[in-house]
Amino acid sequence: VRVIGIPPIPIGFDHEKGTVFLPYTKPCHGTSVVELPIDEEEVEKIRKLDTGNKK
Repeated sequence: VRVIGIPPIPIGFDHEKGTVFLPYTKPCHGTSVVELPIDEEEVEKIRKLDTGNKK
């Protein structure tokens, strides 16, 4: 999934429910948060991404 926005895009995980939270901006309606199911291996792939913000 390609998420459009000014990087970095904030996301959150709920490991107990196996979901990820992503902001979604709908033109003329504003921004809301979407909760989607995600596999643990996908969570690890996301964690390994280089966002350029690591210190």
